[in-house]
Amino acid sequence: MRSLILALVGAGVMTSAAQAEPILPAQDRAGALLKYQLLVVQDRRATLEAFTGKSMRNQAVFQNLDACTLRQTTEDGAAGMRLSKVIAACVKELNL
Repeated sequence: MRSLILALVGAGVMTSAAQAEPILPAQDRAGALLKYQLLVVQDRRATLEAFTGKSMRNQAVFQNLDACTLRQTTEDGAAGMRLSKVIAACVKELNL
């Protein structure tokens, strides 16, 4: 019984991760930064495109902006940060 419960819980976690979608500017709230780090790469790319209005096809640009954004999740107060402010700061830092 216990293994069945663990399997169902694990399936629920995998399902919620598989159903994740990009975060759009209209959905930006305090704490969105922590949601960003849970997204799969394709959804993080789409999120960055939505917030910057720029294509993220250039792998180096995407990787640098993504890394900068993810780095901010380790800062104090990350739980209350809005994604728009973090991305704007990273764009400025990277001169994009």
